[in-house]
Amino acid sequence: MLMNPLDAAFNTVNDYPGGAGSLAPRMPNKSASTLAHELRGQGSAKLGLVDAVKIMDLADNNLILLAIAAHRNCAVVPLPEGLDAVGGAGQHLPALLERLAAVVSSITMAELDNVVTANELADAERKWGALTVCGLDMLRTMRRRHEAGLPTGVGA
Repeated sequence: MLMNPLDAAFNTVNDYPGGAGSLAPRMPNKSASTLAHELRGQGSAKLGLVDAVKIMDLADNNLILLAIAAHRNCAVVPLPEGLDAVGGAGQHLPALLERLAAVVSSITMAELDNVVTANELADAERKWGALTVCGLDMLRTMRRRHEAGLPTGVGA
């Protein structure tokens, strides 16, 4: 069963030490009672996107994000801090994950009716090729850094 994003927000705030009473003061212009009303959807109170992101940041908790992703039939892949290091292989990871998602989508859609057509197979093969090329680009970047004696990876 999918978790409702608002339930995820409610749980995130309630799991935070001190709950809404200690989290709300850390949010701009937010009282504990306003936050509690927004989390319950009482009256006209609505939890906004900016506040949801602030809650995730303050609580260091991705439950809201995961609930939204699940609601949209998506997956979330947490990436390590410092991924955008200039020149590192990590710069290829977002593209690699995007191509992996395209492969998964292509294969899943092709097999929905238990019949794989020539066009569906060709599409999956083309997307697999793009994923492979992206992965090889990432490995080439790592090899160049290795051969140049440069540190590789996140935090190196």
